Amino acid sequence: MKSISIIGIYSIFFISLAFILNGYIFPGILSEVHFLNWDAQHYFSIKNGNYSDFRTAFFPFFPLFWKISGFSIIGITLINSLIYLLSLFWLSKVFHFTSIQLLLFLSIPSAIFYYLPYTEAFFFFFSSLIIVGLKKKNYPLIYLGLFLCVVTRPSFTVLAPALFLTFWFTLDNFKEKIKQCLIVSLIVLIGILSVLAIQYVYNQSAENYFTIQQGWGNFLQIPQLPFTSWAGGFNVRLDGVAFLFSILTGLLLLFTIKRMKVQKHSLSPEFIFSAFYIVGIGLLVLFFRGGSLFSLNRFVFATPFAVIVLYHWLKFDINLSTKQIVIIGIGILLFWLLFGSYVHIQAMLKFLLLSFYLVLLFLVKHKKTQNYRYWLICLIGINCVFQLLLYVRFLSNTWVG
Repeated sequence: MKSISIIGIYSIFFISLAFILNGYIFPGILSEVHFLNWDAQHYFSIKNGNYSDFRTAFFPFFPLFWKISGFSIIGITLINSLIYLLSLFWLSKVFHFTSIQLLLFLSIPSAIFYYLPYTEAFFFFFSSLIIVGLKKKNYPLIYLGLFLCVVTRPSFTVLAPALFLTFWFTLDNFKEKIKQCLIVSLIVLIGILSVLAIQYVYNQSAENYFTIQQGWGNFLQIPQLPFTSWAGGFNVRLDGVAFLFSILTGLLLLFTIKRMKVQKHSLSPEFIFSAFYIVGIGLLVLFFRGGSLFSLNRFVFATPFAVIVLYHWLKFDINLSTKQIVIIGIGILLFWLLFGSYVHIQAMLKFLLLSFYLVLLFLVKHKKTQNYRYWLICLIGINCVFQLLLYVRFLSNTWVG
């Protein structure tokens, strides 16, 4: 029961720090009203029956669950937290995460969205159903998770292609590939029709989802440089890390597929699926928001897909030299030019510090590293600080995704 102990201790640690901040530094920040900032307010409104106009862009499962359950704002926040922590515990048991790996996943800064009246906790659980289903070749579990994901968030545009590609690379029988792709398509269609039916019951009309998304600025367009995000530099760096993670995941995916084919080993379907999702959501946000990457950190890091990709990276058999890590660090620093890091010396220094942080992920693969735990401890420490910072920023009504 080591995993449950680690999750419990980390949760107590996080809650204790939050109450200290509430009592001494940001008085009253944990009051109910502060949990209804940004999208949480929309879900609260839908829960109370106001499901019209632009709110049809928000899918119905979570606000309906909230309405039927009758939980208060704090109550639903606690339920979300419990669902996420139990789901992560389940993944830990299935994949046999080590203690240090589990702490790393718990400390991901964007995990704050699991502790809010957002859909992330339910989406984490439903996505985990797909991931575990793929690992255990349990197709009913995959289908159930997919349907629940579709009615929870507008994720079908990435989930379906990711599953198609996963089946293509991991199934040997061509007829079986076609069969599974058709089943996935049918489940997605049923899920979308279910969403439209629920929205029709509320509004007596079924607004065109894509029309609503255009109103939110989500339509196919050429990305403009420099890449941006909502609310300024802090969020530019936050979403920039998510975009870089998407690119690096794509490279890891290609390298893994190539290596497995050469060695004639079977591919891990749960990693293939998770990686395709991370790459897909990065490309979708890039080309449908014109280079404004707002919320990408939430779409990437507040998912079990990021956990599985990081887990695969920590297990990946590769040794990097000092020279290679220095080159990677320089490459990351140059990458930030796409985000306007050159506009001011202060901006450049902040991106430089961010690059040092990201290099820690590559130092765990340094060929002279006898025990990568030390580098992971550094990552976890930094993550904890920023996780708490993001939570305070959200509760202070500052946009964090």
